[in-house]
Amino acid sequence: TTLEGRPYLIGGPAQGLQLLMFVSASCPMCKSLIPVAKSFAAAERVSLVFVGDDDPAAQRALVAKHDLAAFPFINSDVVGRLFEVDKLPHAVLLDATGTVLAKGLVNSREHFESLIISHEMGVHSVQDYIAGLPTPAKVDA
Repeated sequence: TTLEGRPYLIGGPAQGLQLLMFVSASCPMCKSLIPVAKSFAAAERVSLVFVGDDDPAAQRALVAKHDLAAFPFINSDVVGRLFEVDKLPHAVLLDATGTVLAKGLVNSREHFESLIISHEMGVHSVQDYIAGLPTPAKVDA
């Protein structure tokens, strides 16, 4: 449910891509990335949903301070566990059926963009892509 108590379906049948942005009112980096997430979602035409696991009053203050009333805000520890979120700020990109396309820690706009690039390349993260690259052969001279 949202902070307002309304049910919200994460990853269900949706119109296009959905970006889950995991934040906390006590995380300075999260707060600095909120405007970046909003700008990125608008530019890429993805639905943006904020998710947190904090005191509801603190989350409501975060929503008010950062002008998030137009976005769904889910405050549930279950969602973070289901998506295996262990550190913040974290983002998960879902397709219209709810399939995870890419996910990972985000600290900059480039990290958000890497989620889209990972999806387009067919990997879950840029880190997965890099890990799959062949290692150069060693040559002893």
